[in-house]
Amino acid sequence: MAARALADTVLDTAIVPGPRRSDELRTVLLTGASGFLGAYLVHELVNRLGVRVWCVVRATGPVAAQRRVEAALRRHRLWSETTMRNVGAVPGDLTAPRLGLTAADYQRLAETTDAIVHNGARVNHAEPYERLRAANVTGTVEILRFACRSATIPVHFVSTTSVAARQDTPVREIVPGLPGNADGYVLGKWVAEVLMTQAAARGLPVLIHRPDRICGAAATGATGTDDAFWTIIRAIARLGVAPAIADVAISLVPADYVASAIAHTVGQHPRIGARAPVHHLVNHTSITLEAVLDRLRANGFPVEIVAPENFVVELSRAARTDMGMARALILSQMTGPGTSEWDDTTTRRALSGSGITCPPMTADLIDRHLDHLTEIGFLPNPAA
Repeated sequence: MAARALADTVLDTAIVPGPRRSDELRTVLLTGASGFLGAYLVHELVNRLGVRVWCVVRATGPVAAQRRVEAALRRHRLWSETTMRNVGAVPGDLTAPRLGLTAADYQRLAETTDAIVHNGARVNHAEPYERLRAANVTGTVEILRFACRSATIPVHFVSTTSVAARQDTPVREIVPGLPGNADGYVLGKWVAEVLMTQAAARGLPVLIHRPDRICGAAATGATGTDDAFWTIIRAIARLGVAPAIADVAISLVPADYVASAIAHTVGQHPRIGARAPVHHLVNHTSITLEAVLDRLRANGFPVEIVAPENFVVELSRAARTDMGMARALILSQMTGPGTSEWDDTTTRRALSGSGITCPPMTADLIDRHLDHLTEIGFLPNPAA
């Protein structure tokens, strides 16, 4: 797996940026718009920058693509007619040559796009690198090829802090060497970061954004249901038991902060340099798992603390008839790199004067997420 990943870090020599278009920002191309963070990015790009956003979406046609973006905005309480007037969608596929676009769409977008936010990826921490490679690595190469097609189009790449997580801290805002013991998803993101740095060295304006674990908006708690953390919380709520690891610190980054920070820097235009700058989008505050369990109890979910092995036994039984529990069981067996301290000096400098700051971890923030997840049926009704 590592050998193949290392081989993939060599960027095609034909990918070379052309002449720079004007710095006027009118149109942004966005991948991953139908996903969780993608919906927030659509909202922030349109409403913060006043640009038109074209979304490349897996769909059977333009109407279906537009509906997928609209559904994502509605799902996360972001939809408005005003926003949608500035959103367009085209069917595409990151795993395909030319991003799966028609020749006409590819040419039109290459000639009119002023910036790219590459957020699209296949997210699965249980799948091997080979199965994720087409979407997460080949797709990134195709984005870079597109960025150099007609002119030089700045690229904002959404990565993850997992690429650089280390026990020794603080973790600097640079692209590290090959991460050890990385799963296929993290390894693919690292390869993509290395490809971005090579494109930057050739003169393409590139900025790498590394958000930590993302939660819903600070005001609404409207989060995605695929996240590992909330999958485990759902399992705890349904089983009524939690493992005895209550002192674990939980640090989440609200999606509206991540999206607004990225949108702000899109408006700043990344500079051309020998290295691709990296921005850590992290929360310097945390809350313990015990405090999260207390909020579950306060919201009507009785939770008993049991030995970790007993929790796994209960989870294994439930996994026989519940796919969500099966996923929680897999996630419970995976170990992360541990807690890291993140240097975000470059990020804070870029956001200086913008008023954009990361909301702190509080009991209220957890409550808003529990309310939202119960409302949409992801968590069981406490009264039941």
